[in-house]
Amino acid sequence: MASWLDPLVEGDEYTRLPGRVRDFAAGNLDLIRRSASAWRNAVPLSMRVDGRWKASGKGSRDRREAYLQWVGASPLLRFVVERGGSTYALNALCVPAAQLKAVHSVPRPEVTPPPCSDELIRSIPAYAYCMYSALGREALRLFLNHSNWAADERIPLKREALTVLGNLVFYVEGGFCADMLEIAHSVEIERESERTLLGRHGIRPNDVTALLDSARESLPLLNSMRRLVAEDQ
Repeated sequence: MASWLDPLVEGDEYTRLPGRVRDFAAGNLDLIRRSASAWRNAVPLSMRVDGRWKASGKGSRDRREAYLQWVGASPLLRFVVERGGSTYALNALCVPAAQLKAVHSVPRPEVTPPPCSDELIRSIPAYAYCMYSALGREALRLFLNHSNWAADERIPLKREALTVLGNLVFYVEGGFCADMLEIAHSVEIERESERTLLGRHGIRPNDVTALLDSARESLPLLNSMRRLVAEDQ
């Protein structure tokens, strides 16, 4: 859901009251997206300074309180949003996620993971070596250096190949994590998330599926690169 949202900007649509549970039942993705954006804009962002998390950005405590009252947030949701609201905007996205969970959801289709998704590297699942870790990014660089993956004509911005590959791998491997949250319209939101995030790097919507397949087929070689990086530590 977070990767589905546009970069933070101020505007009328970000200060509207968020949708209520009943509003999400019809699966209006624009409404769900606006609602999630409103929640994220109601709290400050966070940044790491000298090894510590500090709040930055505007946010609005009064707006956040109005939102909590408007949707009738439970005490637990209130605690999550208020406790984390001063440091991390993702805490606010727990509210629309909980609202979507309250709407009847259709279970995700069963997907058989490829054998390489079960690999352990130094007793850690291979997918833990992702683009959000130093070792994971180093493995991605090695992969790109040992393959012609970035030459794919569907990747127009070659300088961003590592980030594009990292996001593709993250989407491909994310389904292998245990206890995946089931929410209403999750498949549609996931599809739009992929298109939105990858579109920022010049990827055309019609090319997303093929590139996801390419990333999935690349996992065995990528895991070998991850193993090399891990063994050097």
